[in-house]
Amino acid sequence: MIGLGQTGAIFYPQHSPVSLAGVRMTKLFFAFLVICLIAVAGVDYANQTRQAKLGLGEMSAGTYFSTITGRIDAVRQARAMAAERTALLEMAPRDLLPAPPAGWTRRDLTKEDRKLLGQRDRDDPLGGMPQDVRGDANMMTMLALDPAAMERRNNRQVWVYEKPGAMVLLRLATSNGAEPGGFGIQAAAMKMVNANIGMMTEKSGFGLVKGIPYIEVGSFLGGAGEENVAPIRLLTARMGKEVNISAEGIATDEDFHELLLSIDYDRLNRILEAPLADIGSAAKDLPLEEQRVLAERAEISNRAALFREGAMAELQLQRAGLEILLAGGKVPAEEAKAKQAELDTREAEINKRYDAMMAKAEPPKPEPVKEEAAEVLPSEDAAKPAKDNKPSIRDLGTGCQIKAGTKFCSSGG
Repeated sequence: MIGLGQTGAIFYPQHSPVSLAGVRMTKLFFAFLVICLIAVAGVDYANQTRQAKLGLGEMSAGTYFSTITGRIDAVRQARAMAAERTALLEMAPRDLLPAPPAGWTRRDLTKEDRKLLGQRDRDDPLGGMPQDVRGDANMMTMLALDPAAMERRNNRQVWVYEKPGAMVLLRLATSNGAEPGGFGIQAAAMKMVNANIGMMTEKSGFGLVKGIPYIEVGSFLGGAGEENVAPIRLLTARMGKEVNISAEGIATDEDFHELLLSIDYDRLNRILEAPLADIGSAAKDLPLEEQRVLAERAEISNRAALFREGAMAELQLQRAGLEILLAGGKVPAEEAKAKQAELDTREAEINKRYDAMMAKAEPPKPEPVKEEAAEVLPSEDAAKPAKDNKPSIRDLGTGCQIKAGTKFCSSGG
């Protein structure tokens, strides 16, 4: 430590052994750090060379340093995409829906709209539901949602688009992709119920809009009373596990197409943890009929997935119940083993049926070209007259003849 003496002169204390040892340790630490950095760089260089399918030492220093900057840029891009995805998920989903196209207006959902479309409201939570559903205790329990919560959800997800002769409720729902319904038995039960309801619904392919397959649910009547018999149409689409789109209302195919084409699918695609290819601005321009065919195949795939999900969830519940019975001593071990074998067989049958359903979604394979039989031309030998296979007879002129290689002579020869 530098100090001042009594005379005011500056003096320098002698270096203590402790301070000298600290300097040596610092130098050793930096030397060790440099060695570690060189080792890490060497390993990274070898890995990058291997990924580039080059021999060791064949990658130049400039090329290697470009891989470092490229990876840094990739990390920055991934962070930016993650930040944008988080921001999009925090937005009210309907803010991602389009502005009204020319000739259309956009407004909030009203109570009259809900009645027209057969939706529930505060006054009649089961309004618009068929009478047989109203009388089913299980369905009533499932449908008895908090009306205030439903209204809050509508205010975040729904815009109503209108023009003369058409009204469409456009809904956008987003999530982080997590599976709903909790875990274990609860999740399996929810999956089974959702899959069964989905399988019971009549659906058909509507079209492939900007690469997204839209499915049309069977038409039904509005819920405003006996006088209202306007056919209400419902189209649904799904992008990964995070984005669900539905368009419901009274409109023609052209009206639906106009609205759905105005959606920014590129922006929605950035919500997905695994973005889809060939959608939005990258989608192929296909004829409407081909779009409908592709959407129909997508619906077949969806139904196959729903069937498998529901059936597997039911199996999971049965296996869980069997384990509970076995643990409680309610079922003998041999009987449980036999039941488990039955469930295993059932699982194999489910997978087999799923594969058969998915095969129907595949495009038809082109029929093999039949090769025409080559024309057989007659050979030169075939053109010649056929030889007489009868034994030849040759007269020797001496009263003897040779017939079939045997010499015959008359009694005078």
